[in-house]
Amino acid sequence: MPLPLLAAVAGNAAGVFSYNRANFLHDSGQRVQRYYTGLSYQMQLFNLYRQDIRDLVGLTTEKMTNYHVVACLELGMICTLLGPARLPSTVPEWVLWHQLTCLCAAFAFLVASMWLATRAVVVAGSFNVRLQTQYIRLPLPDDEMLDEALTKADDFEGRDLGGMLRIPFLRTLWQKVSPWAPAEAAADPEAGDVTRDVPRSTAVQADHNSHLRLYQHLQKKWACYDAYARVTMSMGTYWLIMSMAYYEIGWVLCNQGKGLPAIVAASLFTGILILLIYLDVFVGRVELILVAGLIVAGPALVASGASVREADEVPWQAVAAGVAHALLACWLWHAGTLVPGKTDLPAKFKGVSYLDIFGPIVQELQKVLDRTGIAFGGAQNKRPVSLKDAKAQLQSTLEGQAVSDRNEARNLSKAVQDARRAGVSPKDEHLQAAERALERVALPKEMQNLRRVLADWKASEVWNHFDGGQQALVDRMSADLDFMLR
Repeated sequence: MPLPLLAAVAGNAAGVFSYNRANFLHDSGQRVQRYYTGLSYQMQLFNLYRQDIRDLVGLTTEKMTNYHVVACLELGMICTLLGPARLPSTVPEWVLWHQLTCLCAAFAFLVASMWLATRAVVVAGSFNVRLQTQYIRLPLPDDEMLDEALTKADDFEGRDLGGMLRIPFLRTLWQKVSPWAPAEAAADPEAGDVTRDVPRSTAVQADHNSHLRLYQHLQKKWACYDAYARVTMSMGTYWLIMSMAYYEIGWVLCNQGKGLPAIVAASLFTGILILLIYLDVFVGRVELILVAGLIVAGPALVASGASVREADEVPWQAVAAGVAHALLACWLWHAGTLVPGKTDLPAKFKGVSYLDIFGPIVQELQKVLDRTGIAFGGAQNKRPVSLKDAKAQLQSTLEGQAVSDRNEARNLSKAVQDARRAGVSPKDEHLQAAERALERVALPKEMQNLRRVLADWKASEVWNHFDGGQQALVDRMSADLDFMLR
């Protein structure tokens, strides 16, 4: 072989070798960078998991702190009524008995609420630490994983001769123009794609809701304390309000001898108690009427018996009021019992129903949001149900435009995006009308921005560099914009 030809072949081979080696080193650098980037994202994801657990446990601790504050305030009121503000000795003993019975019941329930709330905080905090330290750990790589991500320069020497002397673009061109090129040739391992061999972390890589399911499982350990802290605080408040009704009867009716103010005050307290039960407990109309009758019966019977002013003997109204109290206590006991099922909690109380933030109520709310379309465009970015629904939403948005320009632009923009994502034809009359309306809404904003730019020009040093014709043109444009924006 002639020497010049040999030199030309050797020079071209050296150039191809240098190109493939540089390409190999470049891919190796991208391989390492891709690995570290993926590891960084993975650590951020696990940090998000840990923050989710802290936020969920923080719901319990924050609520229990609020329960402590409310229970302490009510306990202070009870201690005042038992001590300095107690009823005088002129009040009949049986009236005082009813008032003290309600106060002691309220005291017992509120103390139980504080104890249960403290217990819930302790258990929730313990399981939070357990989750953070044993289950949801950051996926830190070991030395072996880091070494697998590295590629040395001498690894290029382990490739075959065809890979070292691969002519650039020749294989790609052959795959495009040749009908005999195999379809799987695009997946050739020597094409330079080395990122698919990046080692994965050995940390637990479950789906994004696995830590939430783990939290739901562990939440059952303190859910009973949380639920009954709410229930006992409600019951303590009920008996405290009932004792206030008896207090007004004893102080105003028995001590001062004024019947009408005592009846009005007792009626207000019993009405507040009935309203609280209606707001706190899932109760039917008939059941609510019966419970309201038991609540009103106690103060009404005591007031009627105290009006007779037979302080030496116990009237029959006092016994009947005691029976009404016993029946009311039995009903509260029934309302606070466990409801068999998946939760095994006193589900008749409405506050307990919101204890599980992933429960049926949240699922029903999500169904409502999906059905009404309010949740569309959010984090889940769900598609509309059908093309017909998208057109109906677009038409309803056009027919009922918002009052302010800002709301109108936002509603029109959302409707147009939903219609395009659902596949509505660009020639659809409603879509074209919405786009024209969106342009009309956005035009004044663009004109205001242009007027602001012209005003900035006049106030800056750029204005001094304009000649007379340019300044006159800017002034005329500003005047036209002012006229159109009026």
